[in-house]
Amino acid sequence: MEAACSLGQRFYNELEGDDPFAYNETASVSHLTAAASLSGYLALAEFATAKKARHNRRLRASGRSDFWLCSNKRSWAFEFKQITYGPLTSPKLRAKMEEAEQCARCICEADADLAVAGLIVSTYWQDWPINHDTLRSIEGFSKHCDFAWRLETAPEAFTYMFFNVRRPRRA
Repeated sequence: MEAACSLGQRFYNELEGDDPFAYNETASVSHLTAAASLSGYLALAEFATAKKARHNRRLRASGRSDFWLCSNKRSWAFEFKQITYGPLTSPKLRAKMEEAEQCARCICEADADLAVAGLIVSTYWQDWPINHDTLRSIEGFSKHCDFAWRLETAPEAFTYMFFNVRRPRRA
């Protein structure tokens, strides 16, 4: 996360005010892939793989995985969703994380040691200052996640990352 923040700040400074997490899921995952590589991990974004079928997880289906990360001891396969625009309410945060978790449940055991559902929330396009209800929603939501980070890649704009981790099951 430190490398993602540093790389984001570099992006902001060199491009005169732009935030790499302010666009969409694909752009954000690409940014995380670059940061992971800079940190010494093996990383791959948006790759084709066989996954468990959504409606019958005993079957395999062609699919893609958003992000794969590997150290010398463990590997992770991530499924992300992102919120960039609109109000950041507790129901919206929960619904998007549930979408990511449904996708993560389709990751096969052969693809990674751990399956991770991730939610990226950019406040770059939000009105500033962020109101107390929004901050309260984000803070409350973070308490129900396995991991949560707040990255400051742009002045007065934060990117929040939330993660829930599970072991993939055999297909």
